[in-house]
Amino acid sequence: MEENEDKRKERLQRIGRELRGKFTTNEANRRQKETEWLEDLRQIRGIYDPDVKIEKGNSHVYPKMTRAKTKAVLSRLNDMLFSATDRNFTIDTTPEPEIAPELAAMLGQKVLDQMTLELQKQQSENWPGGMPQLDPEEVSKRMADAIKKYAQTASNKMQSEIDDQLLETKYTEEAKKVLESGVNYGTGIIRGPHVQTIQVKEWHFVDDVFVAKIKEKKYPILKFTRLWDFYPDMGVTEIKKAEGYFIRHVMNKLEMQKLSKRTDFDGEYIKGYIKDHPKGDAKTKEYEQDLQSIDADTQSTLSSSVPETSNKNYEVLEYWGLLEDENEDVYEAEAWLLGNTVIKEAKNNIADGRRPDRIFYYEKDETSIFGQGLARIMRHSQAAVAGAARAALDNAATVSGPIVEMNISTLIGQPPDAIYPRLMVFREGYGVDSQYPALRSLEFESHITELLALLDKFKSIGDEETCLPAWMTGEPPKNTNETVGGASIKVGNVLVSLKDIVKNFDNFTSEVINAVYQWNMEYNPRNDIKGDFLIKAQGSSSLITKEVRMQALNLLAQTLTPEDWAYIPRYTFLVERWKAHDMPMSMLRTEEEAAPLLASLNDPEMRKLEIELKLAEIEYKKTQSLKMVAGAKDKNVDANLKGQKADADVSLTKAKEYKQNVDSAGVIHDKTVATMSQKKGGVSGKE
Repeated sequence: MEENEDKRKERLQRIGRELRGKFTTNEANRRQKETEWLEDLRQIRGIYDPDVKIEKGNSHVYPKMTRAKTKAVLSRLNDMLFSATDRNFTIDTTPEPEIAPELAAMLGQKVLDQMTLELQKQQSENWPGGMPQLDPEEVSKRMADAIKKYAQTASNKMQSEIDDQLLETKYTEEAKKVLESGVNYGTGIIRGPHVQTIQVKEWHFVDDVFVAKIKEKKYPILKFTRLWDFYPDMGVTEIKKAEGYFIRHVMNKLEMQKLSKRTDFDGEYIKGYIKDHPKGDAKTKEYEQDLQSIDADTQSTLSSSVPETSNKNYEVLEYWGLLEDENEDVYEAEAWLLGNTVIKEAKNNIADGRRPDRIFYYEKDETSIFGQGLARIMRHSQAAVAGAARAALDNAATVSGPIVEMNISTLIGQPPDAIYPRLMVFREGYGVDSQYPALRSLEFESHITELLALLDKFKSIGDEETCLPAWMTGEPPKNTNETVGGASIKVGNVLVSLKDIVKNFDNFTSEVINAVYQWNMEYNPRNDIKGDFLIKAQGSSSLITKEVRMQALNLLAQTLTPEDWAYIPRYTFLVERWKAHDMPMSMLRTEEEAAPLLASLNDPEMRKLEIELKLAEIEYKKTQSLKMVAGAKDKNVDANLKGQKADADVSLTKAKEYKQNVDSAGVIHDKTVATMSQKKGGVSGKE
């Protein structure tokens, strides 16, 4: 036994040295991808890379077009792939489901008993020679139907069980992180399923009271893996062909102590390692320093020449891949490495026999094991937009104020950098020196219009590269007179452009749910949920057809005649329209709940009352109209009378004024005549 233990330790030490060498190689080969991910992150956050040199005083503006695109895609995909009213996968039976022999025998016996009972219920005199034998073809047919019915029931239960497991383990939150990582960097990773024990509170009715009991239940858990912690074999382009990969864990002392208490780990070695390394052994990676140095106000990175030791943290490497046993036979293994020593080594016990990490690609890169994200696809367009924006602002700053040429030799005690309004300039010089001004204004051409046009051009190129139009990111459409149908067609075209992305996520979903299904088949104690099932992801069908289906159902509802509705179940049709509009089913009444309302609507007395009510409303409106017309006429009459009276008053006033004028004129006339008479009399006397 001691000899075998020594051989085992020697083998583990050899494996530890090999794994440490592989990790070092994978880490070095991944550095180029780390550089790309850092560029993608800066691009999304609107930060220039360190190699972009901008002179002092020039603009540092960075339009965040990439961020707008990524947010728009994430919002759209999250809305379609994680709908509140429907799941993005289904579990169904195979065309010819297979079940366990014991279950088949039990179902077969039930079929035979049922058919025998049916024959016994018939009159015995119909068979003079005794009860006939069962028809083998009928037995086979009923047996197949019974198996399909049992498999369908089991698949529904499996669907409900997996729904509960995903809800309890918060799978949706982890899957959204995978989706975001895929959109930003091109690759998203989730790990599992691993077993997690969750305490569930159950309520039992005992002695007329409810009593809570805690029950432990095992769940398959799936966790998001940061892309920065994933170190695969960079020599291949497919994860299935990789010899293996590493997951880097940085743990504190408490996490290490918990790890040492697990029975599947070498607890004694872990405790000794902690004692020998009280300050930890985790070194700060180069990419970690780069991540820490990213800041919107700086363009520099921290020096990575001397790795710093993290404060009391430990680096633990988790390996999944191929190893060799004592006989040099290759097998799928799980191994954990602390320092250069293996602290756990076992065969892969994942239920579906595969490695636990499932990968989603936004767009697969044929030259790498990783994918390309949205930022990488539109990198050059974003750089051109940022450059055009900087140039436009720099040009605007140049032409926004005067640029002065200064002859310092002719100025007296005037600082050459002080140009301000109401500046008094003093100069000396005679003869030739005085023929030129001390200050001359220089003018430069403005290219703001051309630069802004260039900026818009590269924005449109970015739209074409990403297949995401500007109006999808919040920019108002140029055609404001667009019809609802035209807008729907535009949305449909955008959804088609996203089909490949959603299809990639469907493949990812199928792998994940299939792994959970295999876990339930292997470890779930419930036998009533187990069967021969198919996992189907339906994200692409939901995304591409939902908009088209909604428009088709709305148009169909408008074109159906009353005779057509006689052949169509209204409730089923309404449910399909409700789902197409992504409305919660809880808002929809059941047929039983709607029956009294429909009965009241179809009641002849109610219809008669409704007609009478409508007629009464019509008469009421007519009466109101007549009343308004009569009132208007009365107002017109009053207005006419008032107008006539006013005209009469005006005429009377004018007549009085005229009479006064006439009387005044008569008095003046009489006075004039008398005066003239007197004057004539005086002249005659004198004569």
